[in-house]
This record gives sequence, structure tokens and C-alpha cells, in this order.
Amino acid sequence: NFLTSDLDSYSYLKKVAAEGHLYNGFNLLAADFNTAEGDVICYYGNKGEPDPVFLSPG
Repeated sequence: NFLTSDLDSYSYLKKVAAEGHLYNGFNLLAADFNTAEGDVICYYGNKGEPDPVFLSPG
């Protein structure tokens, strides 16, 4: 569970991606706010790229 884990958003989505092929199509956004790098938002969909991607503002 992302909300109770110590993983950052990208690491959590990498973990989800390892089992993504087991499920019907889905899209998932995960975010970390107020980090040293600023706000970080990542996306993973199990029908596209094999790894999560960082989303840029805008």
C-alpha cells in the first residue's frame, strides 16, 4: 500500500509494474509532495511503457 509504505512514488510504481501484467488494463498516478526535489508525480499504465515515467508540470 503506497500510503502506508516508505517507498517514494517511482519506487512504488516500479513494484506495481513487476506484477502489472497479471491484471486487466489500468492507469495509476502516484505523487510525493514537498520533497527535496519539489513535487514529484509519476505515471504507470500496464498497457504502455514497461517502466513508470516522471510527469513534468503543465
